[in-house]
This record gives sequence, structure tokens and C-alpha cells, in this order.
Amino acid sequence: MIRVETLRVGDVLYDVHRERAGNTTATREGCWEVVVREVGVDDGGRPWALLSWNGNPPRGRTYGTTSYKRSPKEWLYDPWSGRGRRCHLCGAYQSDGHMAHCGHPRAISARKKAAKGPSQ
Repeated sequence: MIRVETLRVGDVLYDVHRERAGNTTATREGCWEVVVREVGVDDGGRPWALLSWNGNPPRGRTYGTTSYKRSPKEWLYDPWSGRGRRCHLCGAYQSDGHMAHCGHPRAISARKKAAKGPSQ
């Protein structure tokens, strides 16, 4: 959980959720990017944040902790792709692995580990 006090203007958070896949009963995992547009403190001393989803105009204030994450899940499930799970950031499938430019934290740590060479 992310505390509202730690948010800064311009932070990008990720809202990973289950959603219906079209007009069916099947579900898939979706991911929305949430951008922090404003932060402040109300008259009662409670911190708040004004958030914007997917580039839309900001709507509503969020008080307290948020269920959003600093980075999305590594692989999101989509039954309609026919190839399994995908990375939200680079769009690569799990069977192919992350692309070389992927900014996902787990992809970055894997590249650093591979650059060190085999461990002994």
C-alpha cells in the first residue's frame, strides 16, 4: 500500500485489476496508469491526492492509503492473445521474455544479474 503522504506530483502508479474480456464471461487482467496531478492537505490536516487515469482529466481526491503499485505486475494474463501473459510496459509475451529496453524493475534486475556473469 502506498501512503498518500509519500506521493509527489508526476508520480506514475499502476492499477492492476480483473476485467471482463469483451462481451463474454471470460476475464483478463487489465492495467491502468494513474498519474498524480496534485497533492495537498485539507483544512482538517488530512493529506489528499488528485489522480488521473489513462491521461483523462483528474477526478476526485484520494485520502488515506491507495491500493495502487509503483510498478505493474510482471506478466498480465490475457486469454484472448493466444500466447499467454504479456508485460504491460514493453508488450512482450512471457514466453519471449522482456524486450531489451523494458523498464520493468524485474527486467532491469535480470539484465544487471546477467551482466555480472555466472555466480560461483
